[in-house]
Amino acid sequence: MFIIPVGDRINWKRPPVVTLLLVLVNCFIFFFVQGADEKHDQIAMKYYFSSDLPDWELPRYASYLENGVDTEKSRLFNKLLGEKRK
Repeated sequence: MFIIPVGDRINWKRPPVVTLLLVLVNCFIFFFVQGADEKHDQIAMKYYFSSDLPDWELPRYASYLENGVDTEKSRLFNKLLGEKRK
């Protein structure tokens, strides 16, 4: 059985150093390391659409959606695909 000491107060004479360090490391990674993810996503999308991959993948994905049961997604995707080709 896993027991969590919910009722215990933090003893600041002997603080939970490892727990506080893990919280600080996670905050650093979340705010600073992942902060540039949007820029990297834009670079990846630019590379993807400049390659031949969309010409191979997008029609096949459209046929996959047409053969599936989700007709709303298929209709929306075909509308977006038609706008891209204009």
